[in-house]
Amino acid sequence: MRSTFSEMENGFVQACASQIERWLRVSSEKEMTEYMKSLEMIVMRDQEQMRRFFICATDYCIKNAYDSAVPLSHNSLDYTYIDAFSRLIIIFIKTLLASNKAEFLHIILESVVMVLTKRHEAARENFNQRPFHKLFFNLLNFMSETDPGMFSKEEVLSFIHVFESIFERLQPLHFPGFAFAWLELISCKYFLGPLLNDPNSFGYVFQLLQILFKFFRYVVDNRLFSREAMTMYYKGTLRVLLVLLHDFPEFLSTYSHLICEEVPMEFVQVRNLILSAFPKTVRPPHPLSFSIQYLELAEQRGIEMPTNAHLRERVFNTNLYNDVATYLSTHNEDLVPIIYRRFFGVDQEAADALHIQTINVFIQCVPY
Repeated sequence: MRSTFSEMENGFVQACASQIERWLRVSSEKEMTEYMKSLEMIVMRDQEQMRRFFICATDYCIKNAYDSAVPLSHNSLDYTYIDAFSRLIIIFIKTLLASNKAEFLHIILESVVMVLTKRHEAARENFNQRPFHKLFFNLLNFMSETDPGMFSKEEVLSFIHVFESIFERLQPLHFPGFAFAWLELISCKYFLGPLLNDPNSFGYVFQLLQILFKFFRYVVDNRLFSREAMTMYYKGTLRVLLVLLHDFPEFLSTYSHLICEEVPMEFVQVRNLILSAFPKTVRPPHPLSFSIQYLELAEQRGIEMPTNAHLRERVFNTNLYNDVATYLSTHNEDLVPIIYRRFFGVDQEAADALHIQTINVFIQCVPY
């Protein structure tokens, strides 16, 4: 077998391939127990040994998927090895007696990233992302739909956090050949659901959306948006945002202003969609109703909309808040030009970014 990682000795590569082939032949619980004991003897010596094994095993399974392709056929890959390897990883994590299972998962996923990086650099525009998408998706699926006694909810959430850190590394700006798989993975229910069902994990999703729109900003700035692939990618992003708007409006309404700071100015539809989010507990007045009474508006004023802690901190740490608060209480017109000048950056290059952030601070200043 010819490995992508030629610096590893051929004997070790062959031993890893033999372990995968042996795993495919396991058909009983007794054989599985014996296999896991032999595997632990190989990979549990130290972290470097574990990393080397999973690099070789991943590369072997990916190579088998690539070799199974039928010319001129788009759906001909055989994922038998990848499906079996995914099961092996899940069972291996389960059988570990260590309490820090998430750390071992991180080592395994880092090994997958190394193989993906090598393949991506070698193939460039001909890179086939589907086997890696299948591997990541299988792992997310198996972790979420395993028997209730296999992993606790806390363990699953810690695993999802590990995946989030890996997806940050595999961002489209660095791995454009993996961009479509990346978008599907960060929006699948096995990944997105656990994060957004935990308010303390909202920040992880926000970071991924930041990465997504930074990629779009690069595409727009380099005039690449007219390509058919980017049009499809934009439509896929809209579908993701619609899911967030419908199922998780609390997240969007909390992070709407911060997300919009990264959205390119040309994406008016995306910006409007994000800013239209409001919590499920809030019923806004109908915009075309002619029967809105003053008391109804006052009642709406009493509803506290969710605000992001980072944005709130930015509000109170800026002089703009003090200037606006002073003006609203004293109506001192000398403050108007001072407030106006705070909307512009020191130099022309930083003006646009600072302008958006300052507007967000100003919008948040008024309710306070």
